[in-house]
Amino acid sequence: MQGILKKGRHSSRKIKRARVLLLLSERATAEESVDKADVGLSTVYQIWNRYLDEGKDAGKAIDERPRSGQPPKLTDEVKAHITAIACSKPPESIDHRTLQMIADKVVELEYVEKISTEAIRKYLKKTGPPGGLSSPGRKSSCGRRCGSSVR
Repeated sequence: MQGILKKGRHSSRKIKRARVLLLLSERATAEESVDKADVGLSTVYQIWNRYLDEGKDAGKAIDERPRSGQPPKLTDEVKAHITAIACSKPPESIDHRTLQMIADKVVELEYVEKISTEAIRKYLKKTGPPGGLSSPGRKSSCGRRCGSSVR
């Protein structure tokens, strides 16, 4: 605990949690810990309860817990399908695939429930043209006209 407080190379939240535990271990009251550690009373109780729940392991009590966050909308599998669809030959009646056509196809094949053309555009822009070509108008290895085949 002392090392965390002295070095100061940790997140401010972790340092505050360590300070609270140290104060409580030195027999400070919850109210004194609030004043000295500059945290709320509920925070002091949460840190103490977590310390007890973790089997009095201070290291686990002050560490950040993993947060679920929002899962990525495009998994690697869906990205691979988008790339495959974008690189596949369009139907004979049209010259090129549009972003809307790619989005519709991804939903039709049930890779995702819904997807916007903007998500498709951002992904294709980030990955660059297939085949490693970047000059607009040149054909890539998948037959797609780089820079002009998806609108």
